[in-house]
Amino acid sequence: MRLYIASVLALVVAVGADLTNFEHFKEHFGKTYEGDEHALRQGIFQRNLAHIEKFNAEKAASRGYTLGITQFADMSTAEFRQTYLGLRMNASTIAKLRKLQREVVADDRDLPEAVDWRDKGAVSPVKDQGQCGSCWAFSTSGAIEGQHFLKNGELLSLSEQQMVDCSWLDFGCNGGQPMLAMEYVRFNGGLELETAYPYKGVGGSCHSDKKSAAAKITGFWMAGFYSESALQKAVAKVGPISVGMDASGEDFQHYKSGIYNPESCSSIGLDHAVLAVGYGTSDDGDYWLVKNSWNTSWGEKGYFKLPRNKGNKCGIATTPIYPTV
Repeated sequence: MRLYIASVLALVVAVGADLTNFEHFKEHFGKTYEGDEHALRQGIFQRNLAHIEKFNAEKAASRGYTLGITQFADMSTAEFRQTYLGLRMNASTIAKLRKLQREVVADDRDLPEAVDWRDKGAVSPVKDQGQCGSCWAFSTSGAIEGQHFLKNGELLSLSEQQMVDCSWLDFGCNGGQPMLAMEYVRFNGGLELETAYPYKGVGGSCHSDKKSAAAKITGFWMAGFYSESALQKAVAKVGPISVGMDASGEDFQHYKSGIYNPESCSSIGLDHAVLAVGYGTSDDGDYWLVKNSWNTSWGEKGYFKLPRNKGNKCGIATTPIYPTV
């Protein structure tokens, strides 16, 4: 395992060496600043770079994951959280979700050792929510895309912007919940294609057309509650599952590879919605395979791994939701 981490670190250094230069970072990610903001962003970048290099040198081997320069390297941790972490969970929502539990019935002995729904064609390409707290919409669309594919045999890219603009119980770029988004999709009569209602990354007036709906759902269920066993059954037997997690840790902003296993991560304080698309086991242990909505420049080409069977690390099994079609 240590040899693997060492090789990964060497690769990160080789590939990302230019990005440690602020001017190269700006050019690579298309960053532009005006006036005093340039000095501000450069200072934040240097502080983040120092954290990344210190972690990779001192902790990466023992923690099992590496950090790197991402498009967020010029943002403070507080700024990043406020901009990108848009899952708005509260006690009343969780109480309602608990009433919607429908655990998948399956014998643990019948579950495959590893699952990756990308290999089955049930997962659309990684998307980018931009500077909008719409992670909840991307998690929702991903779950519906997966179920639509498994029932109809066609993989669609559905409109997140429609939910940002039209889901009346959510708050657009200021956050929302997959459960409420799925309620909207059910009552609205479905979601349009992304090409018909393209993503803009800002809230706007709703202009959906029910006649143009490309995918519909009949309802939604919660796949267990705080149970990794129940989540495993759901991922194996149902398909990609909408999940919430605690993504507030500084390391997650700069995550590059490996199984994200921070020293501290809440199973209750969920602030980011993502999509569980599989699970497996590596030399570093059991993991969940998760799709994010921060472009392919972040993480493992837009994906990341979380520890599996480690006490519901970061809350991935706290509120898993899947639609029915």
